[in-house]
Amino acid sequence: RHQHHFVDCKDKNFYLFPDKVHDMMLVPVVGEHEHNPVMANQDQFVRVLQASELYYEASAEGPVRTLHHVKPKVANAQKPRKEILYATSGGHMGQMTLDAEAVKRGWKHSGSSSACVEAMNVSLDLTEDGYNDLVLGKDDGTVEMFSTRAGLEQISLLFKRALNESVTAVDTGFITDTTLEDVVISTYSGKVITLSQATADGQILGTGDEKIPNDKKIKVLQRDIDILQSRVVKERERYSKVSDDLIAVDQTFHVNDKFVLDPRDATYILTLETPMPIFTVAIQSDVAIDLLETDSNSAILSMSPMDPEKGNLCVATYRMQESSNRIELRMRMVEGHNGTVQAFVIPRLSPKTCQVCAYRIHPLCLQSRTQAPAKDEKERPMNELKFSGAFSLDEIHAWLSHCLPGIPSR
Repeated sequence: RHQHHFVDCKDKNFYLFPDKVHDMMLVPVVGEHEHNPVMANQDQFVRVLQASELYYEASAEGPVRTLHHVKPKVANAQKPRKEILYATSGGHMGQMTLDAEAVKRGWKHSGSSSACVEAMNVSLDLTEDGYNDLVLGKDDGTVEMFSTRAGLEQISLLFKRALNESVTAVDTGFITDTTLEDVVISTYSGKVITLSQATADGQILGTGDEKIPNDKKIKVLQRDIDILQSRVVKERERYSKVSDDLIAVDQTFHVNDKFVLDPRDATYILTLETPMPIFTVAIQSDVAIDLLETDSNSAILSMSPMDPEKGNLCVATYRMQESSNRIELRMRMVEGHNGTVQAFVIPRLSPKTCQVCAYRIHPLCLQSRTQAPAKDEKERPMNELKFSGAFSLDEIHAWLSHCLPGIPSR
């Protein structure tokens, strides 16, 4: 929530944001020779700073997760506006142009799913129409490519591919060909994947001008994989001999988790991901919840009887059938109760260890923040709630933080 500007190791500028900062960049908004911080905030705002002051801000459709500055191919002094693309944790995307006067909004795209956009890149013209295309990477493993031709009110989908784990970064480079750039993607478990735009003509480019047949290249890669697999088997056997008489006392893995509300169908999405395959996941809750089926979840669900006296209103176990590093659960709950949902994650490791992830359920858990009512909601009757009494601003903020999700504690 803090922004510090240091000059010669001295703190020159400082700003405190109302909520968390997910991304930032430096863009010459006020003048060409001075860069301004442009910040992506959890409270659904894109903010531009000038020194230690807020220059202006613009609202978004959800918590802003990532930003990207689209640099023009040819500099135009008559059009000093800077093009900024933003993406939210709910899958929304949009365009803003910034200058020293105000923010001008461009196209908006709601997205095909509510998955969070983790990375974006606009440096490659795959369609060769003179305009760079937009490549997105989401936390559900989806990679999408859009055409952003100037003059269009909406972007158009060109390509879509689903990976098995969340995307952490997207970039471009010459990987499989020396004449055509590829899309390079990194995932949560450390994989680096290349999507090539070269046509599949049965040949791939090797060193120099030499062309190597695909079948020969595949044999070489398969041989390397077999050698690596044999090394892994030997290391596992050696480790199992050492760890037979040991008891795990510490967690040796990290869980990439997310627990968010999907306002489209009033359900909560719980996503759990580990660097290694997951063995099983247990869910325990002291509030009543309904676990829903999802198409992307092939795990076997086992429900246990409720025990309200011990605070177990939901106890369930998901056992993975296939080797997967990621699992997505959907659950629905009723407002009016305050409690906790816990997820116990056990990976396929030896000796077995477990990591607990806890999530707070607010009494008004199905409410989501919005900056302004939609066009079709402006004419509808609205309720207004007022509080008056001998209380401080900190006290009423604590009440709201306790009752509503998405409000920081201070």
